[in-house]
Amino acid sequence: MKNSQALLSEMHFEIEKQRVVLSQLLRLDQIDLNRRPHEKGWSALECIAHLNSYADYYIPAFSKAIEQAQLKGWLAVEDFYSTWIGRYSIQSILPENRNKKIKSPKQHNHFASLRSHKDLKEFEKALFEIQELLDAAKEINLNKTKVSIEIMPLLKLRLGDFFPFLILHQSRHLAQAKEAAGLNV
Repeated sequence: MKNSQALLSEMHFEIEKQRVVLSQLLRLDQIDLNRRPHEKGWSALECIAHLNSYADYYIPAFSKAIEQAQLKGWLAVEDFYSTWIGRYSIQSILPENRNKKIKSPKQHNHFASLRSHKDLKEFEKALFEIQELLDAAKEINLNKTKVSIEIMPLLKLRLGDFFPFLILHQSRHLAQAKEAAGLNV
């Protein structure tokens, strides 16, 4: 159990930390951003393209779920109760667990694709949109509001589990992007 508003505030704080990393990446040239740390490693921009592909699906899905919750009158409650699948999903993608490799679904793998600063600008826009969704979520029930998992549409996670999953997944890959670009981690 966690206080719903505290959870959303923590996610806002995590997004602010991500903005700092993004500003560091935006100062680098395209050569540094497309350099891979090793043969099978992703470049910084491949990491960002991966995150953008998740945002392309989940931002509209979160928006729709919030809108539906508002229409149904699912008002915010004080406490959020994470499910076991939510806790497991979040634990699996924590930035500190980066040594445990997770195979990326094909549609989210941008390996071997030359990328540009446009990807960073797209990610910056996604961060802004996610923060707007966090603000909108303050008014709804994070326990009742659910979102389908893209790769398994029949499986749904509570929005209170999905926000940390998406945002901490971003932190995981931003740490990877910093490392690939040669920034101090």
